Amino acid sequence: MSKQTAIVSACRTHSVSSKPYHLNSQTSPLTTHPGNTHPSATASDSDASSRAASTTIHYLLTPASPLGAFHRNRGRTVHTLHKGRARYVIIHADEVAPSDRPSGYGSGDAESGADEKKLWTGKARVETFVVGQDVLGGEKLQWIVEGGKYKASFLLPDEKGGEDRTSGEGCLISETVVPGFEFADHDFMRRERAEALLTQEQVQEMGWMLRKDE
Repeated sequence: MSKQTAIVSACRTHSVSSKPYHLNSQTSPLTTHPGNTHPSATASDSDASSRAASTTIHYLLTPASPLGAFHRNRGRTVHTLHKGRARYVIIHADEVAPSDRPSGYGSGDAESGADEKKLWTGKARVETFVVGQDVLGGEKLQWIVEGGKYKASFLLPDEKGGEDRTSGEGCLISETVVPGFEFADHDFMRRERAEALLTQEQVQEMGWMLRKDE
C-alpha cells in the first residue's frame, strides 16, 4: 500500500458521511497567542487562550463527498496537493471589510438578524483556479488562502478534459494553518452573507456551493 493510499484510507476511517474527509496530521508543540498573530485580532482576543503555532490536516474530496462548501478560517492556510484534481473558488471578503472589522471579523458576526450589507463596504472579488498536476497548463500544486477569505472546492475528473468524476480515489490535499486551527476561528458562509458579498447572478451561479442547513 502506497503512503498516499494509506492516507486516503485513514481519512475515510475518520470520515463524516456526505462531507469531505479530514484527518489531523500534525500539531506544533510550540504555542502562540492569537492576539499577537491574527491580523484580524480584536480587543476581545486578549483574553483568548494560546494555541498551537501551526496545525496540518489531510483533506480529501471523493466522488461520494465531492464538495467542500464555502467556509473561512481566521488563520493563513497553506494548501499542498498530493493527488487528484479540484476547482477552488475564493471569495475575497477580507478586501471589502471595514476598518472596524479587520478581515471581516468583529461585531455583527454573532448577532442574529444583523444587516449583512452594512457589514461590508461593497461586493467581493471572486477568484477561481484548478489544482492538479498540469503546472504548465496553469494548474496549482500549492496555494495560500489568507485569513478572512471564503473558499469552496469541488472534485474534477482525474484527467484534464475528462467527464468522469467517479474515477480514482479523489483529490487529496494537506492544509497547514498558521497560527494553529481552532473551531472558534472557522465558520461556513450563510446565504445572507453570500447575497451581501456577491451579485445576484453570482449567488445564482454559486449558491449550490453553500452549506445546506442540517
